[in-house]
Amino acid sequence: PVEEEQEVAPEVEAAPKKVKTKGGKLGGAAEGAAEASKWSQQQQKALETALIKFPKSTTDRWVKIAKCVPEKSTEECMMRFKYLAEMIKKKKKEAEGNQADAETPETDLCEQEE
Repeated sequence: PVEEEQEVAPEVEAAPKKVKTKGGKLGGAAEGAAEASKWSQQQQKALETALIKFPKSTTDRWVKIAKCVPEKSTEECMMRFKYLAEMIKKKKKEAEGNQADAETPETDLCEQEE
């Protein structure tokens, strides 16, 4: 009985880990998994189309989206969406940072020349 209890404990510990990856914030490992998973152009387009078709207010939104994307699960679609959203945020921050860097020296130079 003691050995059986030890075998059950790892199974109980594994379940919450799965729940964490499906919702809310995804860790770096999940982001890497989304990047590593292969998405064809057809699958990407199907995801984009489904995101438009099923707005945030839709009941069981991700289940419906996943049904529109060939060979991808609900979790894979969610992870891909979150990965792409993070990439867009990073690019926007980089673009804003580059604009600020580019504007600052020009402004300083103009002020110094006068």
